[in-house]
Amino acid sequence: MWYKDRGFEAFLNRVKFVKVVFLVFWVFLFLRTFQIQVLRGFKFQKKSEGNYLKKFVIPPSRGIIFSKDNRIVAGTYISYNLVSQSRPDEQNLKKLLKILKRPARELRRNILMSLARGEVLITVAKDLKGKELIPVAARLDEFEGMRIVKAPKRFYPFGKIFSHITGYLGPIPKEKKLPYSYKGALHGISGIEKTCDRYLFGIPGGEVVEVNSRGKVISVKGSLKPRTGSNVYLTIYSNLQKIAFEAFEGRKGCAIALNPQTGEIYLMASSPGFNPELFLEGKVKDLIISQKYPLINRVIQMKYPPGSTFKIVTSACALNENLIDLNEKFFCNGVFHYGNKDFACWKEKGHGDVDFFKGFSQSCNVYFYNLGLKAGGKKLAEYAKKMGLSLTVF
Repeated sequence: MWYKDRGFEAFLNRVKFVKVVFLVFWVFLFLRTFQIQVLRGFKFQKKSEGNYLKKFVIPPSRGIIFSKDNRIVAGTYISYNLVSQSRPDEQNLKKLLKILKRPARELRRNILMSLARGEVLITVAKDLKGKELIPVAARLDEFEGMRIVKAPKRFYPFGKIFSHITGYLGPIPKEKKLPYSYKGALHGISGIEKTCDRYLFGIPGGEVVEVNSRGKVISVKGSLKPRTGSNVYLTIYSNLQKIAFEAFEGRKGCAIALNPQTGEIYLMASSPGFNPELFLEGKVKDLIISQKYPLINRVIQMKYPPGSTFKIVTSACALNENLIDLNEKFFCNGVFHYGNKDFACWKEKGHGDVDFFKGFSQSCNVYFYNLGLKAGGKKLAEYAKKMGLSLTVF
């Protein structure tokens, strides 16, 4: 034997070496097991739970916007959406199309929009009705990771009539973070929807569910109900707003009526309008390229000649600066000649001889054209500025 040649002591040394190697190995194994099971056990436990426990956000119902006469201007109803935990493959999409009988591009658009918004659950089909909801629900086991959820949906009963007042909803930029929001949430982009978004939005809820290897929900482990947003009440009367808007018959223009004592706005119509629900469906191309520019709120985003309302500024300027005698008269024959242009009075046959009181009470254009010339552009601009108006004289 080799240890007889080298000596028994050499054999014992080799045995000791093997023991040390085994000892080091078992110590290392013990320390590694201790690290995984004890020191990092909680972390791995959370990862393991993540394989079968899923957290989902429950969207809150948005608050309602009411008109002065308690008509719903912007409301919310509960619809049913088909959602997926991951992007559906083409095979599942083809099976769904046979059941839903919807255009393929609609489902693909919904999926792409959900992915772009970073939604936790990818929306495959929106607003499922009874004829679609029942067969999809009955065959839901065939589609891995898919489920049907309740989803609040915004609607605008008056459509274009209140469009510039209510505004519309849409996803906010990624760099703009709101403390009360969540991934994929829709927020106000314009109008009251934007101004009062914090109050209208509500508080989202949540749900923790247990799923199997196929992504099917087995049980709900815990949930927190969402809180509906606060309602907003406008000072605008729906009937006045409707009459004013329809009077434009699609032509460009705007109209506003307010209470001078309280500042309450009773109507604020801008024409043409747009359907705010198109933004929820992603169908805004025609609105953007339209030559009528329906997205512009002409009440606050455009400049128009002030018309007869500016006669108040002209009168204040002329009287305060003693530029005219109240009894001084100008003759109105229906037309005012200035340079090489003619400016008409609203009364074609004219008002005849007009003093200040007659000119102001009957809003004679010709009288105030003459009064404006006496006051001069700089003085008119000065008084307009004093009254809170912006007037530039070139």
